[in-house]
Amino acid sequence: MVQFRALMNANGDTATPLWVTELGWATDVTYAVTEQQKAEFITQWLIDLQALNIPVAVIYDLQGGDDPGYGLVNGSDVPNPAYYAVQQLVQGNSNPRPSFGLPALTVPWN
Repeated sequence: MVQFRALMNANGDTATPLWVTELGWATDVTYAVTEQQKAEFITQWLIDLQALNIPVAVIYDLQGGDDPGYGLVNGSDVPNPAYYAVQQLVQGNSNPRPSFGLPALTVPWN
């Protein structure tokens, strides 16, 4: 993202915001990422993107129905560690505190 922004700046495009429109990791065999790693990777990316003034980052996806292993909740609507990590991040319960301006996630399953 830093290199992409630098390229845009070098060509006079300093005002266009960058958006990350698909961010996520799967926990299936292909990628061999654990649920805890997925939580850590997603939250670290969100923190890093916020530090780069990236105003929008879309997590793929809320429920990993068609793509098993993706998602913040499983096919039975049970939140995984990434859900709770993102919830804490947007509620400002982690350090450093991001300023995403998003509404806090609620856990309707509890």
